[in-house]
Amino acid sequence: MSFYKVTVNVDGRNLETLVKEGVLASIEVGKHTNKVKKPSHKIVVIAGQKNNTPMAWMQVSKIDGSASIVHEGWIGDGQDKLVAVSSASAPAKASVESVNEIPEKSLKSLQNAGFGVFGCCTSYGSGCYVTCCNGCCSDPVGCPGASCCG
Repeated sequence: MSFYKVTVNVDGRNLETLVKEGVLASIEVGKHTNKVKKPSHKIVVIAGQKNNTPMAWMQVSKIDGSASIVHEGWIGDGQDKLVAVSSASAPAKASVESVNEIPEKSLKSLQNAGFGVFGCCTSYGSGCYVTCCNGCCSDPVGCPGASCCG
């Protein structure tokens, strides 16, 4: 079983997720008031290998009343930017790497990845939240203290 750390820069901050090879994971970040969520971004990612090189496909959506795709594409094997779908956006920097050492608290959620809605977690910070499905994620700058990694 292989695991990957995938990072993407969204609005000037890095969102990180640990994912299990071949399992589609999603990350949603946003604000909340009394746990009523108002999402700002949703990212979907699937990671694996090509010729022993970590690769991931990602799609980043901005949610502002409705969801619109702003970045998407493959990263890894020398490609470190997602294509900007909108002409108003610049390419987004992203990275993927194999991870051999997984913190024990994160390992259980990753081993259970692939079970749909049962693989989701929401963690709340001060006025913000992260929701991860089939992965382990955090938004250290935008939502300090909120993490679905254990």
